[in-house]
Amino acid sequence: MKGRQIDYRIQNYVKEHFSLYIFAIILFIMGVIFGSMIVHSLSPDQKQEMITYISKFFHGINQTDQWMESKVAFRQVVFEYLKYLLFLWFLGLSIIGMPFILILLFMKGFMVGFTISFLIAELQWKGFLFSFVAILPQNLLIVPVIIIAGVAGISFSLSLIRARGQNRIHQYQQPFISYSFLMLILGGVLILASGFESYVSPWLMRSVTTFLVR
Repeated sequence: MKGRQIDYRIQNYVKEHFSLYIFAIILFIMGVIFGSMIVHSLSPDQKQEMITYISKFFHGINQTDQWMESKVAFRQVVFEYLKYLLFLWFLGLSIIGMPFILILLFMKGFMVGFTISFLIAELQWKGFLFSFVAILPQNLLIVPVIIIAGVAGISFSLSLIRARGQNRIHQYQQPFISYSFLMLILGGVLILASGFESYVSPWLMRSVTTFLVR
C-alpha cells in the first residue's frame, strides 16, 4: 500500500512539474549546443595548450597509485558535488535565486557540451572513447540529479512568490521539509556518482590509455 502511495506521489509530482522539467531539459540542451559551438571559436594556441594538457594526463594516469589517488579524488569530488547541490538548495530558498538556478543548469550543459565536443573534434575516435569511459557514465547520474534539483529549487521559489502574494509564508514548513529531504536524497545519488567517478572511471581510463597514447 505504501509503495502505491509513493508511486502516486511521484507520478503526481512529475505531472505537476512537467513543464518545468521540459524547460530545464531544453535549457540544459541549449547549454550543450552552445558549449559545442564555442569549441570552434578557440584559437590554435588555446587548442594546442589543451591538447598538451590532455596528452600529459594520458601519459601520467598509469604512473600514479590508483588507490591512493582515488581516495583523495573521492573526497574532493564529493565535496564539490555536494557544495554545488547545497548552493542549488540555498538558491531555491529565495525568490531572487531562481535566475541563478537557470544559469547553473545552462552552465552544466555548457561544460558537458564543450568538454565532449573538444575531445571529439581534436582527438576524433580517441576523444570519443575517452568521453565514453571518463565523462558519460557518471554524468548519466549527475545530470538528472542537477536537473531534478534545479526544478525543485525553481518550484520552491515560485511557491514562495505565490505565498508572498497571498501572505501565506507561514504555511510552508512542510514544503520546506519535503524540498530539503529531496535534496538529501539527491545528495546520496551524487555520493554514488562520486564513487564511480573516483574509483571506476580511473580504472576504465587506464584500460584504454594504451590506445589513447599511440
